[in-house]
Amino acid sequence: MKGKYYLLILFLLLPNAYASDLSSYNNLIINTKIDFGSKVIYNSDAYGLEFIKINLSLFPREDYRQKVLSFNTNSFPSSTVNIKGDYIIYSWGNDFSSDSLRGSVDSDVRTNAFIKYVDKKVDFPLIVLDEEARPYLKEGEKTEITKEIKEKANEIVAGETDLFSVIFKIAEWTKKEVPYDLNTLTENAVQSSSWVLRNKQGVCDEITGLFISLCRSVGIPARFVSGSVYTEELGDWGNHGWAEVYFPDYGWIPVDVTFGQYGWVDSTHVVLDKSLDTQVSSLKYSWKAYGVEFKPDAIKIKTTLVSNGSELDKLLNLNVKILENEASDGSYIPIQVIVENSKPYYVSSIVYFSKSPELVEDNSKEILLKPFERRSLFWVTKVPGDLDKRFEYIAIIEVKDSFGSIAEDKLKYYSDGKQFSMKEAEEKINFLINEEEKFYKKSLNFKCKTNKEFYYWYDDAFVNCSLINEGNTKLKNIKFCFDGCETFDLSILEKKEFDFNITNLSEEKKVVISYDGELKEDKIDLKVLEVPSLMIKELTFDREISYNEVSKLDLVLNTRSVCKDLEIDLGFKKENMLEIDGEKKMSFDFTGRDVVRYNKIKVSCKDLNGNVYKSEEEFNVGVTEVPFFVKFWLLILRLFQYDLPKYA
Repeated sequence: MKGKYYLLILFLLLPNAYASDLSSYNNLIINTKIDFGSKVIYNSDAYGLEFIKINLSLFPREDYRQKVLSFNTNSFPSSTVNIKGDYIIYSWGNDFSSDSLRGSVDSDVRTNAFIKYVDKKVDFPLIVLDEEARPYLKEGEKTEITKEIKEKANEIVAGETDLFSVIFKIAEWTKKEVPYDLNTLTENAVQSSSWVLRNKQGVCDEITGLFISLCRSVGIPARFVSGSVYTEELGDWGNHGWAEVYFPDYGWIPVDVTFGQYGWVDSTHVVLDKSLDTQVSSLKYSWKAYGVEFKPDAIKIKTTLVSNGSELDKLLNLNVKILENEASDGSYIPIQVIVENSKPYYVSSIVYFSKSPELVEDNSKEILLKPFERRSLFWVTKVPGDLDKRFEYIAIIEVKDSFGSIAEDKLKYYSDGKQFSMKEAEEKINFLINEEEKFYKKSLNFKCKTNKEFYYWYDDAFVNCSLINEGNTKLKNIKFCFDGCETFDLSILEKKEFDFNITNLSEEKKVVISYDGELKEDKIDLKVLEVPSLMIKELTFDREISYNEVSKLDLVLNTRSVCKDLEIDLGFKKENMLEIDGEKKMSFDFTGRDVVRYNKIKVSCKDLNGNVYKSEEEFNVGVTEVPFFVKFWLLILRLFQYDLPKYA
């Protein structure tokens, strides 16, 4: 519009989650130090102590996403330390006389944000279970299974036949219905699942406990994980609890309801213990004594970062679309975020707005995608009011996911733009939701391969490119281009192949595919070797020796690339080697007797295609003191036209 100025407006939003920047790394090396101790009180001078033992169950464990790199224990006074099953056992004997005792575990672990590849549907309900999972169907002291919990779980999962979808629904319901509330935290106790369901509040242990109870009540094995995690809320690592659920054929899979991480947990999660219930004593004291009391101190856990690895792999593709644009002030604008799983396994993620004007709902949502699935999430944003008529405004709409993918679009608005109501925005969204129930997956598998691993410049390269429609709808107007283009359609699972020769290997070649607005390129990567070109680079030898004298021949060979089956023929001696690549120095002993008949070096080898390369050089050595009978014999040979060297 003429006479107006453009203003770029940035509205920054924060995701409604507890994850940190450290959670964006694929792996971390973390140090965890666990300290515990007790005061020792002697009630009288007459006391006796035969032994004291402390069993510690809280220490770093190895599993599919965590490896223990170092592990050290310490104690004061000095004790014997043994690891037995799920416990570290510290033992003191009757020579103990201190007024306190302490123990510690200092360990480095490498953690990974590894996702177990659940690549196919697991049927729900679970009819058959492995024996290792059955104990985790029982209720615990805090993880109860009451009538109310059973009814709620059945209500949540009604109609679902996919185990991953069931887990996702239970986790999402728990996260939304039970806000994280530090006011419920007590020093010595965790609230029961029934209390949490009734009061709709709790911290991570209590939220996780309710999730576990809901799972078990519908026949899904689940267990509690104790550990530590880094959060922006604390600006440090803190004690944390999350769950693992059992998938037949896949094993135990993590679910952190507090963090919204379902099927995976980020690399700041350090596993210290796994248990049936949410409140399990981490220390167990046993002793044989009289006149002595023990007053245990609280366990202290200190976790610090040692180093970080690579950033998370991007698993999802995001595309944000503003469905109505050029709006007036106060308008309600529907926004579509298309989320596509690029992996052959289930992926769950938070999708959230990092930049946007005011949203009429929470800025983050969870999504679970099956292998290669694509779905949409919808939000409504409200355009600011009281716009200055002199300006046209542009707002950046930016969305992100848990694995680092980013997408953005631009929202334009001005005072005399079109007005959109909340009702219109909702109608637009409902229409698209109904349309999306018909999911069209467009997936073209495109691969080119060469007939050989390597080539020489004299070779021709044969290339085969195959295209398969792996989606669930016909792909039309696919264009394949290589030294010309061809356009065609592919039905579901239909395959088309292209074969072609490349004669000039010095030129870069690539194949270009376009379909449905997408463009793919594949560079034909040819490994081209230099022709070996075997040559005798240097010869060093004595120019004159006597008939019986021993001398040395120094030889330097050279090739431009690897050459196999090297043969060196001196006439009086042959030597073979497997290969030569570049420069090779060799030495040979010879006598005057050897060279009165032979004065040529012949070398040969084969390139990787079997072509033979040869080279030869003369080396003339003057031989003295040749016996008469040898001279006579050489004369006879010359008469019969033998090519013999001259000698002194």
